[in-house]
Amino acid sequence: MSKDLVFVISQKGGVGKSTFTRALVEVLRSGRDDVSAYDADGDVGQLLQYLGSRRSDGTTDDRQDPLEGVGYFDVRLQAQRGQLVNIFDDEPALVVVDLPGGSFNDISEVLGGTRKIVDAARGQGYRVFVVLVITHVKAGVYAVEDCIEGFGPDVHYIVAKNLAFASTEDFVIFDGLIDDVATGAKRFGKARDALAAVGGEVIALPKIAPLTYGLLDLHDCSFTIGATKESGLAFQQREHCKIFLEEFREQIMRCKLGELVKTPVLAGSAKNGRAKK
Repeated sequence: MSKDLVFVISQKGGVGKSTFTRALVEVLRSGRDDVSAYDADGDVGQLLQYLGSRRSDGTTDDRQDPLEGVGYFDVRLQAQRGQLVNIFDDEPALVVVDLPGGSFNDISEVLGGTRKIVDAARGQGYRVFVVLVITHVKAGVYAVEDCIEGFGPDVHYIVAKNLAFASTEDFVIFDGLIDDVATGAKRFGKARDALAAVGGEVIALPKIAPLTYGLLDLHDCSFTIGATKESGLAFQQREHCKIFLEEFREQIMRCKLGELVKTPVLAGSAKNGRAKK
């Protein structure tokens, strides 16, 4: 049986990395029951916040089954970062790990280099995916080249443009800016060229209405539950969640991550978060 490992990463926080991860986990879990989710940002991570298993009083349970909720550890702490590879002891079929922004150096210390993590994963039979979520500003874009250099060529790379920050054509630092149409001369674009050189792919992280996103955050609610009456959200907000998940799934199906999706999103799956109380 094939096994898959997905790292979602960025070089800075606040770019939508955890938004991408939680949507990915929800889409994957809508059609399969073997998705192990981990938050490497410790007990303050957003993936744990939205998809973690909860007690009857609504608080996050300290004990998490990564197949049902979200396993968690802090990769920035020396005593815990080994869990990033200790995951392999359980031989999960599909693992999705939300890595905290700016944690490249911490990750590299797990086995003495990020390529060694890739080698170890491949040695255990895993196909490795690395998703980089970016905005249109240079800090995150430049990290694409750093990430490819760090993880090496034996990885499936996907860059996700977060459309909550800008429209897709505004990512000129990543895509390049044509100065001379006749000659094709351009500025910027080195990150996209580096991605193309390793067979990487580019997709979009769709935008969701800020009010809807804020209400989901207020109630620690998943997109899947948010699309149902169980969430307590108004019809408009429920439709926002439904449309977001549909658009997100369409993007996932455009890249190699689509090979991990078994069935269409089923709004209302009880596994994917809690409803408003």
